[in-house]
Amino acid sequence: QGEKRRGVQPPPLTLDELRLISLMQEPLLLTDEPFRKISESMNVPEAIALNLLGGFAQKGYLKRIGAYLESRGPGRDPRHLVVWQIAEEKLEKVRGFFEEFPEIVYADSRPGYPVFPYTVSMLIRAGSLGELGIFVKQIEARIGQWPHRIIATIREIKRLR
Repeated sequence: QGEKRRGVQPPPLTLDELRLISLMQEPLLLTDEPFRKISESMNVPEAIALNLLGGFAQKGYLKRIGAYLESRGPGRDPRHLVVWQIAEEKLEKVRGFFEEFPEIVYADSRPGYPVFPYTVSMLIRAGSLGELGIFVKQIEARIGQWPHRIIATIREIKRLR
């Protein structure tokens, strides 16, 4: 296929194709018909917009269309780390309680060390430090009083798609 294409220029893109490429750079709507708004913006029937996309795929310009759902963004709750010093023999007893809290994104256990004796870490979704404090008190009411530290998120540094 490389030999056939060598020296052959693909035909120039049409105005509709260029507009479609531009519109496809915007986030897709979370609806049953995400391409309807795109076709309306192009002033063409949805079938034509979809045919243009199909043409991109046939020409090798488009491999796939994918969605990336952001777990955080404007209006979403930031996540904070809370670490607990829970004795190993008590972990099995308290771990079931964590599932009662939808605000807990994840929780895991790790070895404690003299300089950092915390054996359980959890990521908690909370809109403010006050809200986070309320969740921590609710968790304590279920698992008991254990030494803990709240490590608030200041800013996100890296996220992989």
